Amino acid sequence: MIKKLFLYVLLAVVLLSAVLVINTFTKTSAQMRVEAKPAPEITASALQHFKEALTFKTISHGDRNQFDSAQFLGFRNFLERAYPNFHAKTTREIVNGYTLLYTWKGKNPALKPIVLMAHQDVVPIEEGTESLWTVDPFAGEIRDGFIWGRGTTDDKINLISLLEAAEKLMQNNFQPEQTIYFSFGHDEEVGGSGAIAVAALLKERGVEAEFVMDEGGIITSNQIPGITKPVALWVLPKKDSCLSDCRWKRQAGTVLCQHQKPPLIFLQTQS
Repeated sequence: MIKKLFLYVLLAVVLLSAVLVINTFTKTSAQMRVEAKPAPEITASALQHFKEALTFKTISHGDRNQFDSAQFLGFRNFLERAYPNFHAKTTREIVNGYTLLYTWKGKNPALKPIVLMAHQDVVPIEEGTESLWTVDPFAGEIRDGFIWGRGTTDDKINLISLLEAAEKLMQNNFQPEQTIYFSFGHDEEVGGSGAIAVAALLKERGVEAEFVMDEGGIITSNQIPGITKPVALWVLPKKDSCLSDCRWKRQAGTVLCQHQKPPLIFLQTQS
């Protein structure tokens, strides 16, 4: 009986292997071939907006008593000044005190909306590492062809990019087919209660999104063995996060561990 069972399993493995080999040589890729588009020009105003956004110390501390509301209110006022068309053509709701939810009405209400997300807050500078920074982390300084500061990658770059794109489209009187929600959380680094409140609010209103796009990985070069072309690191599954201490001799930084199935770890340094 055991011998027969073993033979059946072996036969199934052989058949599966045969199918895989045949498909490998007979099937063509279903991946869409899309030509790369040239990167849009970065205007002087867009660069200035990004630099100014970095100057606001919208820090999320582990100790909620250290929360500086003035910085978040100042950042909110800055967005209003920098993106007048966006604020004129969307409706803004303030959720959970400081999280911003904007609604850009689409032409066709029958279509499911999309949700674009980013967060306003950044992690603090670890006490005792201030002298390790070679630039002011909240100056938005350009040096050696790079913009330096908290939020350059996590996550004001995404927030400002979304607003720059929307502002330009609105200047050209563009209106999307489907409604777009912009959700900008204020405490993503310490649990994301703002984003949770937005999700609950939209669920209460019966909003069912076509898709949600939040921050993911980055486009990197020469970081994956055997691949020399730029690679976009996409984060698809639900993620949990933890913050761990890390020490450098010359630079200060943080490690962001994103535990997923399968596990995936990103190392992020800022100086």
